[in-house]
Amino acid sequence: MIKNIFAGKWEFHVPAWVSAPNPMTQVEFEGKWNQIRGRQVRTWWDKLSEGDLDQVAGKFELFMDLLQAKYGYSRERAEKEFTQRLAEYESREINARVAEYGVRQNSKHDVG
Repeated sequence: MIKNIFAGKWEFHVPAWVSAPNPMTQVEFEGKWNQIRGRQVRTWWDKLSEGDLDQVAGKFELFMDLLQAKYGYSRERAEKEFTQRLAEYESREINARVAEYGVRQNSKHDVG
């Protein structure tokens, strides 16, 4: 986390695991899958059906295979695209929580 001194805001950057050479572990994927399965995955990849997502059932390998089959991605591109989109999503979520927290903190101080 880095404070942007010019804008006075906190900015969050892409997590280190995105650029790590090792792919996400199965446990990490399962946790992330539960967060994004209903909200984001179909907006990112609209060729995927609900049945496709049910079949993945939180399994990283199955999801990578599915992206390769439906979109013609290489394995490397499937992993990269997933990690990029997930990092952007997490960054937006964190920034939204920070902004919400800031509003709540400021409203506590505005009581006159």
